[in-house]
Amino acid sequence: LDAIPAVDLTPSGTFKYIIIRATSKTAPGYPDASCGKTLVRGYTGCEYHADVLALSLELARTVDPDIEMVCTGGGRITHTP
Repeated sequence: LDAIPAVDLTPSGTFKYIIIRATSKTAPGYPDASCGKTLVRGYTGCEYHADVLALSLELARTVDPDIEMVCTGGGRITHTP
């Protein structure tokens, strides 16, 4: 999980975001949720929160094929860095 960034947002705009609890089947202490990591993800082009989760999981599995993700919250955000 260390190789997965905690935050990944589209550089600017208004879009759906989610908070994710990520765990890896290969992490010490699995399946205890305390061995996981909290992530924030948001992308333009994702119409629903489930779309953000699906894309996040697809991207994360290129780094860690054993990762599991659960959406714990979300909303809409205007990101203007």
